[in-house]
Amino acid sequence: MVVHMEFYEVGKYKAVCTLTLDDLLANGITADDIFERTLQGREFIRKARELTVKSTKIKWPGCAFSMQISAYKDGGIMLTFSETVEDFVYNLKQSRDMIGGNKMLDEMIEALEMRSEEEARELIRQFEKNIAEMA
Repeated sequence: MVVHMEFYEVGKYKAVCTLTLDDLLANGITADDIFERTLQGREFIRKARELTVKSTKIKWPGCAFSMQISAYKDGGIMLTFSETVEDFVYNLKQSRDMIGGNKMLDEMIEALEMRSEEEARELIRQFEKNIAEMA
């Protein structure tokens, strides 16, 4: 899996995995697989996250997972994996805005922004549990 991949910490619960075009090709995927979340792309992201977790010294809290994908001009990709409450809320806001607003998401965002980090994490854990049970 690893050709030129690099892993580094960028915050308390945040790390980056950089991928070159060679990394993608060596794993039989394209940038489109990542962006379009094809089966191969999702599997690659899962493996990249596992490698990122193992390659950093971060004590991940195990909730509030979010990811950002950035493309480089040369065909490489940067995957930013985060378990910060701030990034989780940011992504909730992005999701809400993409669907044209949602009262339940607005309430969740407001509830998270009003709580301490630990209280917000407990709320997120319950939210993630409820989502998993619905699936």
